[in-house]
Amino acid sequence: MKLFLFPLLLLFSTLFFSTGALSYVPDTEMILKKNTRLNSGGGFRMIFRTQWGSGPEALLFEEKWTFKHSDMMRVQIHGLSEANKEFIRDYVYQDGRRYRINEKNELVYMPIEVDHFERFFHFQTENSASEYLKKAQIILPLAEEPIESKKEDENAEEQTDEQKNNKTAGSKFIHKQDPNLRLGRAQGTVAYVFGRPTPAEQKTLLPGLWIEQDRFRILKLRLPSNLEIVAKDYKTLGKRTFPGVRTVKWQNHQITISTLSIERILVGPKTRQFLSPESLKPSKKNSSEDGASPTLGMAVMSEFYQRFR
Repeated sequence: MKLFLFPLLLLFSTLFFSTGALSYVPDTEMILKKNTRLNSGGGFRMIFRTQWGSGPEALLFEEKWTFKHSDMMRVQIHGLSEANKEFIRDYVYQDGRRYRINEKNELVYMPIEVDHFERFFHFQTENSASEYLKKAQIILPLAEEPIESKKEDENAEEQTDEQKNNKTAGSKFIHKQDPNLRLGRAQGTVAYVFGRPTPAEQKTLLPGLWIEQDRFRILKLRLPSNLEIVAKDYKTLGKRTFPGVRTVKWQNHQITISTLSIERILVGPKTRQFLSPESLKPSKKNSSEDGASPTLGMAVMSEFYQRFR
């Protein structure tokens, strides 16, 4: 009889604990801390290749990024194809603003909107990531604690020591589920999903962030505008783990961003100066963000850089 019961107990315990491990979701702070740790380590210089379309009509752009952190960045963009070789952009991101030199050679700025998605891949603290997820309406405010539970806390002093101990012992094994966080899948991989699930009857998808369960890497990001970024082919370059390819989709448009190189840099006085708005200089090469684009591809890319970069 004992020999018969042992395999059953072993099977039950295996199923119980494996199910618990798969369904357990840690808290928001722990997940974001693990994710932002991938971005730490000081300053970086990265080069991306951005592409719209394919074949002879494809448009290629090179982006040279310099980062201190998610709120201190600069990107220099220029066209690589014959049709867009005159396309030049130079942006500095600092203190929640994106600076540029306009067609009148004036230094102007605009607030950094949540659609400027690059910073999601460069947060270095869980607090900065959490605040921006709230701004993007991915993390929503939690409902206030029910009045009944508040009354229980107020009456806690009237409880006996035995009652308090029993309540504490029972609560050790209770994991209160955060409505902003759940398990899901992205690219066939189990992920922690930030954001509320989209109701079945709703056509517009709700914003969300998918972070890989085992490695805490961003797999997918969807913003309130329904801009969606899928990140894959992660590589470790310059001691920094970063997606090798990101696919950006909005409306009927699709852009591919390939990571060409990553280099760790020392953020000294020269780099700080380079990352300041004052370093942007008037130039005849600055192309205007206004006016009609001659082709569909250029219209799409102009919108991409104006709205999302």
